[in-house]
Amino acid sequence: MLIITDKIYKAIADQLVVDIDQKYFFSGSIEFDTEELYSTFTTSVIIDKKRIVVTEGVYDVFEDIIPVWWEFKTYQREGEVYNTFSWQEFKEFLPINRIE
Repeated sequence: MLIITDKIYKAIADQLVVDIDQKYFFSGSIEFDTEELYSTFTTSVIIDKKRIVVTEGVYDVFEDIIPVWWEFKTYQREGEVYNTFSWQEFKEFLPINRIE
């Protein structure tokens, strides 16, 4: 079993935020590739946003990112390897209710 590290969670979360852009729904795949592993994160999510007005300006903030469906597959030289990916752990790396 392949342990999913904070580094992998963060890399996938950062790319998901870029791919979401200004959308309220996203469906697609993100690849993560190193010498040790290759992975694909395929997901469909609903993006719940709210507008925050502070003295520094107006910001659209992710209030929640709700998975409709997701799958995280990992591969090593031997082939596909089971992994410990958890949406709950992954969600900790998403900028929910934070001004970035």
